[in-house]
Amino acid sequence: MRLNTYLVALALFTGLLHAFALNCWAQGPRTEKPFTVSAGLRGEYDDNIFTANNNRQASWKTIVDPSILFDYQIDQTTFAARYRFDATYFADRPGDDFDLGHDFLARVTHQFTPKFDVDLKNRLNYSQESQIGAGAVVQRRLGDRILNELSISGTYKWTERFSTVTSYQNNYTHYDGSAIGRVNNYMEHVASQDLRFEVLPTTTAVGSFTFNAVDYETIRRDQQAYIFAAGADHYLTPVWLLSGRVGVQHRTYDNPIFSDQTSPYASLDTIWNYSNRSSARFGYAHTTSLTDNAGFSSIDTDQISAGITHYVTPKFFVGGSIIYVIGRYKGNESFLANQRDADEDTAYFQISAGYEFSNYLSALVGYRHTMVSSDFAGRDYDRNQVWFGIRGTY
Repeated sequence: MRLNTYLVALALFTGLLHAFALNCWAQGPRTEKPFTVSAGLRGEYDDNIFTANNNRQASWKTIVDPSILFDYQIDQTTFAARYRFDATYFADRPGDDFDLGHDFLARVTHQFTPKFDVDLKNRLNYSQESQIGAGAVVQRRLGDRILNELSISGTYKWTERFSTVTSYQNNYTHYDGSAIGRVNNYMEHVASQDLRFEVLPTTTAVGSFTFNAVDYETIRRDQQAYIFAAGADHYLTPVWLLSGRVGVQHRTYDNPIFSDQTSPYASLDTIWNYSNRSSARFGYAHTTSLTDNAGFSSIDTDQISAGITHYVTPKFFVGGSIIYVIGRYKGNESFLANQRDADEDTAYFQISAGYEFSNYLSALVGYRHTMVSSDFAGRDYDRNQVWFGIRGTY
């Protein structure tokens, strides 16, 4: 099943890339530069490099991350690809001094007709300091990991007001360590169908159905989720978007020791682009998520996030973000007998500032604090990171 999935993805990519190459050849060379090359050099102090509960290990780090971005558009087809390599040197880490990472992203979009377009993308990532999180929040370091994310979506505009978005996403996560991989290696399939109707020029009503299936390689906590939601996207002003969804999700488990569960689903997001290149955002979501806690099938989460990016001058900007996740484990969703309900909260806070000396050179400084508070011994920790660096772009 996994092999067939990637063969289909490869066939789709090959077909689109072949058509794209023929278009490029027919059109001839472009005068504008289709690529961007970038390289960053950063120094960082990390007071808990292993995200440990005790016996913390601190270290200075030096990080180099060159990348290249290719972006090309002809008629109704756009092709974009980016490769980024990163090398991290630890001045005070026991064992190996270096971590290496690779990140490759490819994307092809094509507008078949004025009413129908397709968006296909794939990301392949290898990281030696891979981390797992609840939602967007990093929780702890787990070890070397390969991650592949494949998605395809098609948008069709049936009438002036009514359109549909059909999408499929496949996520594959594999950790090298046998103890970590036994709990966290899995294949995930996500299929969704959105119905969108423009009620007003500023308001679009949305109804959606999502099917999510997770297949673990070893541990018996395979599960399926069915999510029904409705809501709207509304522009309070031309630059201020408010988006909300409410619904219900039903989750089933292949392991008979877990009980199927039905729970509410809700999300609220807003983004305000209040000036040129400056924006503020806020989000809330209540859902059931996967967890790296081997004793449970899943975790119920309430996530609150907020952030701002503000350009004080055309060259100087400041930014900040905060994410807080309230997690609740249900005792009846545990492998352990007589397990009580338990809490696990995650907080993430970051501030940064940057200055753009020119179109080719910029500098950035920042601070990040991560904290996990858990009812389970050994799972809570806190971490502080401070960094400064420069980046060159051509």
